[in-house]
Amino acid sequence: MKNPKSLFLIAVLFFCLSACGKSATDTLLNYTASENEGIQTLQIDDKVFVPFTSVTPADCGVQIGFVGDDSKGKIYEYKDFSSDEWIIEYYESGEMDVPMLYREQNVDDIPDGISSDYEWNNTTSNDSCNSDYPMLVMVNDVVYKNTGYICSAISCGNMDGTIDKTLDSKDTPTENNQSNFGTGYNYQYSTEGQIVVDIDGEKYIFRDSKLTDSSIPIEVANFTATIKEVRNDGQLLVTFVDMDDMFVSLADGDYIVDGSTLETDFSEGDSVRIWFDGSVEEVLPAILPNVYKIELL
Repeated sequence: MKNPKSLFLIAVLFFCLSACGKSATDTLLNYTASENEGIQTLQIDDKVFVPFTSVTPADCGVQIGFVGDDSKGKIYEYKDFSSDEWIIEYYESGEMDVPMLYREQNVDDIPDGISSDYEWNNTTSNDSCNSDYPMLVMVNDVVYKNTGYICSAISCGNMDGTIDKTLDSKDTPTENNQSNFGTGYNYQYSTEGQIVVDIDGEKYIFRDSKLTDSSIPIEVANFTATIKEVRNDGQLLVTFVDMDDMFVSLADGDYIVDGSTLETDFSEGDSVRIWFDGSVEEVLPAILPNVYKIELL
């Protein structure tokens, strides 16, 4: 009969040999790469990851997988964030390789201090125009608040800076170029106490949050007109008269504007000034869908 100690040693040796015979890569996950409109996405199970921004090798945590069958395409954890939400792809070819941070497509909680290289990445968490909290941004140590008005004034078009830091929508920025509605948005200095922030193609006017001024900014499109017809549904048919040179002028002719929410009673022949967001629906007659104010002259 064999010595029990000998049997134990044989069992341990067998276990060790079995473990050594199993490759470390067998425990790593396999991510599938696919391409959509020129953008590479990574998928595992029901999770799809989209590229967010380039990072440094120092940001790579523990390796958790590969991309396909290529051993050079490695997947790492991102710092201490969950790999269900953030991962890093690092293709280590040895030639100027740059790790890429990927975001799970349904994640909208963006870590502080990073912004995306892709504009469409900023829209999920940055769709804050409908937020219950005011949109705030700090520039040159001043906190500016969104007025809700669109700037239509002709400008040089050159932006002065970019929002590159963000925080929760209910919080107030404490650092320059930080907002509570997202990152990647460019801004431009405007008249005193104001800046203009380009949000998804719309140039919103922000005003120093310490100011009590609630007037319509001068950069908001406005023109004079004569009321041609007052309709039963509150809509007004107006004839364009004049517009300041600081705006791209409307064409001569008639426009429909909505006066149903205004308290002023208008009559045919009245001269008015109309403030609007600059958008025009090109139908006959043309419609101004977003009117801020109509004032009798």
